[in-house]
Amino acid sequence: MSSSSPYALQLTFISADPDEPDPAAVGATARAAFHGLRAAGEDVAPVYTGEKGAAEVFLWVLAGSTVVQGLMALPEFALKVAQLLNEIKKLRGDEPSPSTPLAAPPTIVVIRVGEQQTILRSDTAPTDAALLAALLAAQLLAEIRPADVTVEVQVPPTPPNEI
Repeated sequence: MSSSSPYALQLTFISADPDEPDPAAVGATARAAFHGLRAAGEDVAPVYTGEKGAAEVFLWVLAGSTVVQGLMALPEFALKVAQLLNEIKKLRGDEPSPSTPLAAPPTIVVIRVGEQQTILRSDTAPTDAALLAALLAAQLLAEIRPADVTVEVQVPPTPPNEI
């Protein structure tokens, strides 16, 4: 499923473990990221899929200045991905410290552009420059057509002590 607008990225939040899905964790992560992006002035809208408990899907509509003739420059795309990773880090607390290690596995973000795929972990979200370098190393195109991109956020289950 690709986005219906040439100016939108599709964001899909799913359970990281399909054998033991945690729809509550997926929903909470999706809603928090949605509200964080909206609070930052981004145009994000939920998409009704008709499926119950399977996934949370959103369209992230990009400003016309970001997308020119249906294409988006890789640095602009990297900034959007970094913004999403930062929102996920804030809500999941994916910043380990020596005194408080992570209680749960990190959220995984899978970016698909056509046949190419890049996997990023929220607990090791790099700086904007490092993220751009990682996306370049993944040999993504220099210009990306947002309609060909899906961003899948794989949400781990909530640890029992956080329920």
